[in-house]
Amino acid sequence: MRFVYLILLALLSACTPRHSAESPLFFDHAAALRADTIIVATPGALTSISVMRDLERFATPDRALVYYRLPGLDGRPQSDPFNIHAAADSIVRFVQHYDFDTVLYVGFSTGNAINLEAAKRLATERQDITQAVAGISTALPAPQPILAGVRGFAGNVSAATRVDRLSRRDIWLEYYKTLLFGGPRDQPEPVRKSAQTIADANAPRIEVPDAEIAGRHGTALLGWRNAGADRLGDVDIGLFHGARDPVFPLRAVLRFAEGLPKPATVVSYDNNGHLLMITQPRLFDHVFAYFADVAE
Repeated sequence: MRFVYLILLALLSACTPRHSAESPLFFDHAAALRADTIIVATPGALTSISVMRDLERFATPDRALVYYRLPGLDGRPQSDPFNIHAAADSIVRFVQHYDFDTVLYVGFSTGNAINLEAAKRLATERQDITQAVAGISTALPAPQPILAGVRGFAGNVSAATRVDRLSRRDIWLEYYKTLLFGGPRDQPEPVRKSAQTIADANAPRIEVPDAEIAGRHGTALLGWRNAGADRLGDVDIGLFHGARDPVFPLRAVLRFAEGLPKPATVVSYDNNGHLLMITQPRLFDHVFAYFADVAE
């Protein structure tokens, strides 16, 4: 979801990017040439790459960073098609072109589905490559995307009952608090206060999602089934998930993790929702501690 919006000018000033209207990738060409390891940062539906900009802390001379840009965001044309497998193919071609030894995937929500498909392809084409996946608030295969849509609709209806004015923006700002820490029911009072504080601080940058982009991004995930999951047998996967995630419930994530050929490690965060990159300031430190254990 697009919860923190384009802070792209700041990002542009922080690195030397290479991308074009034809490429969905955003990266520093010189850094990619000298690196042995690539961090693949893939945001979720309606999400700018700006929400993952803190990953730049983990770039080194031997470890470069590439962002995948979704259609309609970060300078990429809205008319570009959005397909999970095509997105994965573009990442695979990039990794093959620069011949990296290690790929560390960091994907948020739908972005993790893209990364898993890329990891499958590379596992088949490059048996010599080391791969590790960190999925943040990971999307899940069918039928979960349909159920997520139902939950989102119900969450917005519930939010509408809690606001004074029935404007789209007011409802969305109220639902934003649910995305941060889960629904207000049975929430501890300190958590409710934190949700309000964060929502108030971010309100100037929060926009109601564009309906056309939302529809296209949401549709892209509907047909994803994680086919060929057996190819992930040698890939370490860590899933970082809020215990109160209102989009993809933790219990479904645990079933998904256990069903993988190499069961995934699940790190859960009590009283947290879908937007872990906002509610957990040290999240990427946790991700790279995991990578250090399994891939480096």
